[in-house]
Amino acid sequence: MKMLNRCDKRIPALRQLSTKNAVKCGVNKLILSAAEAMEVSELLKDLRKLDSVTVELQSETLTMLDARELFEHTIESFPSMKKFLSANASIVNSAVFERAVVRLQTGRKLTAAEMAASARLFSPITNDRASNDEKESSDDEDNISFAQ
Repeated sequence: MKMLNRCDKRIPALRQLSTKNAVKCGVNKLILSAAEAMEVSELLKDLRKLDSVTVELQSETLTMLDARELFEHTIESFPSMKKFLSANASIVNSAVFERAVVRLQTGRKLTAAEMAASARLFSPITNDRASNDEKESSDDEDNISFAQ
């Protein structure tokens, strides 16, 4: 993106060079046609929009509902992203579980399949699981790095 920003800033200056001077300076091959310059500018606008989404996705307070809404909005603006960002995209490990979490966050009732997929969210912590969690936690403490 930085490269495209630099290119976008230099386009007006390069377009002011005469062909003779451009050849003399060796930049004639760098000069974009008017159509190419417009394409770069449009691409840059789209990349800025997508970059704002990626920044939003890194928020510590982001919920699955928020992420789903961001994805849906992105799909509306960029339909080609549907196969990557839809609720049933191949990258989604469990679409039913994701749907269950989103429904829980909106206070809606779960289907039977969603209840089954999210059952671990509702199960109480047993002593075995609690002791395993404590053991894993203490193992993590032994592996703390000073580089953190």
